[in-house]
Amino acid sequence: MIRELLYNNLLGVGYPVYNSSTLASDPLDESYITYFLAGSSDNSHYDNEAKSWAYDIQVVFYTTKAELLETAPNAIRAKLKQVGFIPQGKGYELAEANGYSGWALDFTIIEKL
Repeated sequence: MIRELLYNNLLGVGYPVYNSSTLASDPLDESYITYFLAGSSDNSHYDNEAKSWAYDIQVVFYTTKAELLETAPNAIRAKLKQVGFIPQGKGYELAEANGYSGWALDFTIIEKL
């Protein structure tokens, strides 16, 4: 459910979207988004049972057009925030590699059980 919600909303930003753990080494688009579910933990409990989980998610925007780092991360943050993802700060720049610049954003989302 969380992966589907994440994937479908990232597609709405207008760039190709890939799960970073399945990203192929094929030639990539000039701009694209990856996501990774970095972890999960119990979020709330009642009567010794978990009642919700918190998922930690990393989303990275990669591009060969560095000027897009000024706008695309903001669009990603706004889109995901609309559907319940909680941004953990503004994000951070990644070192350039293979001609791509990157901006990483961390999110948390709570799933009620």
